[in-house]
Amino acid sequence: DALEALVYAASERGDREAGALLEKALDRLLAGPRWDRERGLFRADGESALPANARRARLLWDAHALTREARWREAAEGSSLFMLKSLYEPGVGAFSLSPRPAPPVFAADANAQAVLALLRAAAFGVPGAAEAAEKALSFLQTRLYDPLLGLQHSSEGDGASVCGLLSDAAWTALAFAAASQATGFKPHREFSDALLRFLFQELWERDGGGFLDRVTR
Repeated sequence: DALEALVYAASERGDREAGALLEKALDRLLAGPRWDRERGLFRADGESALPANARRARLLWDAHALTREARWREAAEGSSLFMLKSLYEPGVGAFSLSPRPAPPVFAADANAQAVLALLRAAAFGVPGAAEAAEKALSFLQTRLYDPLLGLQHSSEGDGASVCGLLSDAAWTALAFAAASQATGFKPHREFSDALLRFLFQELWERDGGGFLDRVTR
């Protein structure tokens, strides 16, 4: 979360101090135990493989776009290809939380995070990234979304019975907004707007001044 904030400060505000801190932090990230340079992936210590790689790949693509540093691109591309080759299920059109032989679980928030990473990968020419991102967007909208209950957390596993989580709606709204900006496809923006309405109508707590983590019902 902190590194994503630094990327934003460095790129959108031109904050040089944030840029310097970002480079130091990314150097530590890639020198640490989570980055497996040989296999080109982030180890998922304490979290599932998909969010572990999706959020870091997105971060590194943004850092590469900002600095043009080859080392950021190398890691971002490796992590993106790992998601495409080991976590993407073409027959479903979505990304599983973990590689097989683990039972496939297709979670809403993690798939939205993968879309955000792969939209950036597609902009830098990674083969198959744009197509997989579009398939995952379709999966989120057609398989997991209910206009009244919000997004079903996952199509398999324990999350299949859970609907209306804040994290799912927020990440998916962001993914569709980014896809609209990248492709100019108006229905993506319209669906993002629908999710934003859901966030404010169902999850915004006026008295407390914040968002509930799930629909109360």
